[in-house]
Formats: sequence, C-alpha cells, structure tokens
Amino acid sequence: MGKDTEKRIALSVQDDVLADALEAFLSAHYTVFCDDGAAEYDLRFVDNISVGNDGRDVSVDVPLRAGGLLDMARQFFARREAANLKQVLTIGKCRFIPAERILRLKSGGQEASLTEKEADILLYLYNRTGQSVSRAELLENVWKYNATVNTRTLETHIYRLRQKIQQLAGDPLIETGEEGYMFTGSKKK
Repeated sequence: MGKDTEKRIALSVQDDVLADALEAFLSAHYTVFCDDGAAEYDLRFVDNISVGNDGRDVSVDVPLRAGGLLDMARQFFARREAANLKQVLTIGKCRFIPAERILRLKSGGQEASLTEKEADILLYLYNRTGQSVSRAELLENVWKYNATVNTRTLETHIYRLRQKIQQLAGDPLIETGEEGYMFTGSKKK
C-alpha cells in the first residue's frame, strides 16, 4: 500500500531511540513527525498519556510489537472514519447511506441493499473519486489482506457492485483501467 499522506501522526515520546524507530516504521504508511506542540495531527503516540489527551492520543507501552502499533493506528483511523458513515452521499442518480448499506434512487424510491464489503468498496472508491485505486490497495484497506494473496473475491464484489449501481443509476460508475479501479460518479455530500 502506498503512503496515506492525509493522515498525520505525531510522536510525543521521551526516548529518542524509540521515537526514531517509531518514525522510521510508521512513515512508510503515514505522514509522521515529532510533536513540537504546534503542528496539526490526527493521531499522537505518547509514552505518557497525561500530556493532555483529547481523544487522539494512544499510549505506547514498551516492549511493543511493530505490527501491533500499525494495527492501533489503523483502528484509530477506522473508528474516526466510522463517524463519517452517518452521512448521505450522492452517487450519480442515487443516494448512498453507508451506515445502512443502502443505495437508493433519488426519485422513485427504488433501492439496493449492499453487502458490507460492497459498501466498504464503494465508500473507499467514493473517497478517492477520479483517482485510480489498485487491486492491492483495495485488498489491503477493505479486506486487510496482504496484496500478494491470490483471490478473485475483489473482482466478484466489484462486478456485483457495478450491477447494483447500473440497475439503479443506469451507469456502473466504477471503471477498470490498467492502474486499477476508479469511481467516476459525482462526489457530493
């Protein structure tokens, strides 16, 4: 997976060796920097939770497992993104309600129920409208699979999702290209 530069992690760790190790590991996935108290951040890893926790602080206990640390970051961002599921998104001639996993025609009331994975794929692609998203990126971010796993499940889900969108909107709104998949519908909240 590529680096998610939109998600910023600050490090407020007293041990310089630990701070350097955390920065080296996490910077492959996110924008990471040492907390100077002035920069904006989404998540902060701290070794002393009493530094003024506003809900974005995660305590780092030593010894730690690198994979566990990455899991903590992913879980934090997943919880934050879950709050965004309550919104209603406009997708072509439809409204998409991620929390209910419903795709509803704006006029006429026809609707299609989406599976959990179809809704996750649609939301992921919607949030990257106009950008090509690779198969590996979808597997890693929607299924949490290693991109080297040989599976046809993604293609099957994309196929079914396109059918549901096309049935309601008249256009599948998800294109396949050399680089991967791209949502081509309008992006309105």
